[in-house]
Amino acid sequence: MRLVLRIAVFTLPIITLIFSAKFHVASTGSQSSRAQRLLLQTATEADTVPPHLLLRPPPPPPPPHSDSARPCEPLSARAVRETAEANAHGVTFVTFANAAQLDFALNWHQHLSLLGLGRSALLGATDEATNRGLSAAGARCFPLKSSIGADEAKWGSPGFSHMGRTKALLVRTLLELNATLLFADVDVVFLRDPLPYLGRQLAAHAQLLFHTDGFGSSPEAIAAQPPGLETPSFGITPEMNTGLFLMAPAAAALAAAWCAALDADGAFSNWKNDQQALNQLLRRGLVAPPASDAPKLMAAYG
Repeated sequence: MRLVLRIAVFTLPIITLIFSAKFHVASTGSQSSRAQRLLLQTATEADTVPPHLLLRPPPPPPPPHSDSARPCEPLSARAVRETAEANAHGVTFVTFANAAQLDFALNWHQHLSLLGLGRSALLGATDEATNRGLSAAGARCFPLKSSIGADEAKWGSPGFSHMGRTKALLVRTLLELNATLLFADVDVVFLRDPLPYLGRQLAAHAQLLFHTDGFGSSPEAIAAQPPGLETPSFGITPEMNTGLFLMAPAAAALAAAWCAALDADGAFSNWKNDQQALNQLLRRGLVAPPASDAPKLMAAYG
């Protein structure tokens, strides 16, 4: 049977309003002090984002035996269900990190918590140091098997390729556990609650929603009220970004195909990456439905 998924693209105004991946890291040499001094550079959002979310470093993690500390537990259907039930739209927020990214993970979780969404989040820890740090901060975390290592996974490094494979495997696992997941890389920050926006798209039966690597939005998308989805002709041309996306359980077969593509020899050769592999899959049979009550949703992976 031919599987067809309903896909759409976030508009740039929504990305600017709700998310930011623009950071200035004032490093003093240690991971803990770097975490405390992680500052958002959000000049373009200054008029639209609540002041308490701007230029505010996350607090230091609580001591290991504090009341808020909770041990990381294996990923399970129960964890998915409980995080989804913690919000009205049934969405689980997901990321993962290694020791080099722990300060970003703490910042990621802290901003969700400030929005009242901390209980809807699951964070994977790929090593023991990250496990301890997330647990001490009270994040709902789980051990995540990966070959990333503890160092920074720079572009083109072996760690970077393992990070892409880890992401695809994690997404596949979560979809198999019936999660509707919003995956956001650990260097993304949530400035506003995205669930009202996402809820409207899920109610229109979207199964895949992506941020893209494009710059700018169509005039129609900028003028739309309430903010909606990008027009297909404008939004689908740039590469869809695997650092911020929503997938519903219907996309489980796509996630499995993504994992298989990344297992292939040469999946990361010549500067290729997990994002390119997923884009190749998504663009199979990519068409706009001839008539729909949600005309900005396209058919993909047919």
